[in-house]
Amino acid sequence: MSSFTRLIADFAALTGVDADVDEYDSCTLETDGLVITVKYRRAHDDVVIFVPVTENDGFEPLKPEMLRTALRLSYNGAETRGNFLGLFENNLILSHTYGNADLTPEKLADILLAFAEAAAFVRNALKFSESAPEEASGSSWDSDLDAFTAGISV
Repeated sequence: MSSFTRLIADFAALTGVDADVDEYDSCTLETDGLVITVKYRRAHDDVVIFVPVTENDGFEPLKPEMLRTALRLSYNGAETRGNFLGLFENNLILSHTYGNADLTPEKLADILLAFAEAAAFVRNALKFSESAPEEASGSSWDSDLDAFTAGISV
């Protein structure tokens, strides 16, 4: 049994969550309509946790309002709670990487709870941006940015 498989088995025993490692050294957990993947990368001896935060079929381009909101949310990790927000096959993916040696079942449980909360927040903010009028999305951000850059000369 690998250290990652043991970590997931101990996490499952601790939390009562049904979690099994598959042949790709990953497992998925579902909460609040989010499918979170925990993937062990042998080459890096780390664990990547990721989740799609948009529900795109992969063929439709994301709307500019949503991309603008994604950039605002990910600015310095402020509203993603330090997680990374990236694009994969026309979907926005929230992710974070952790060293495998540093993880315990308790720490993984805390990380996954915080990650799920951050993912739900990001998903909801992105859904809201999709339905908001273009001029309303990011208007506060735009005025803050304008005020900040007004005093900068190049």
